[in-house]
Amino acid sequence: MRRLLLWSLAVVAVLAVASQFALPPIAEHVAADRLTSGGGTADVELSAFPALRLLFGDGDRIDVSASGLDLPASAEQTGALDDLNGFDHVAINLRDTTIGPVTLRKFSLSRDGSLPYSLRALAYTSPADLVAFGANKLGPLQGFALRFGAGQALGSRAHDRIPIHLHMRLTDQGGRIVVVSGSGSIVGIPTGPLAELVTAAVAVKV
Repeated sequence: MRRLLLWSLAVVAVLAVASQFALPPIAEHVAADRLTSGGGTADVELSAFPALRLLFGDGDRIDVSASGLDLPASAEQTGALDDLNGFDHVAINLRDTTIGPVTLRKFSLSRDGSLPYSLRALAYTSPADLVAFGANKLGPLQGFALRFGAGQALGSRAHDRIPIHLHMRLTDQGGRIVVVSGSGSIVGIPTGPLAELVTAAVAVKV
């Protein structure tokens, strides 16, 4: 009986050591694949002790560096930060990434310890991109009417670049992303919801 117990403990120890080396690279590969499903490159580094914590969206550090991504924008933000919240240190840095109507030249989302997150981004959009994004959320006839009306009103200005500067602090309230400091607007549109949208799009893919 004692020998069986010792063998069982040995097997458990070997599996624990093996998982410590095997799980992080696997989880990093899965996260990188999610991020680059629409194109681009991504380098993901994860650390956790024990590594089995990664199976539950928990860990010590997550570091992401990526560029050229094309990520879908979704209105559903509930639970977007759930997995990131499980890490003590978060650092996500993106370049030249498209999310819906927004092109991010630089994007940084970071946190050390407890909430909130720090968000910094340099980005741009255009009236045409905003109209196309809104039209895609409508039915075919309504979308066509929006595109046609906006085209008539905007004319040659439709593709003018609109610069976006985001410097905000974000937290998680009831599973939703909420801006707790930092504000502003572009062409009359508050940047708070825009910051929440791009953050959710990134977070759900990591």
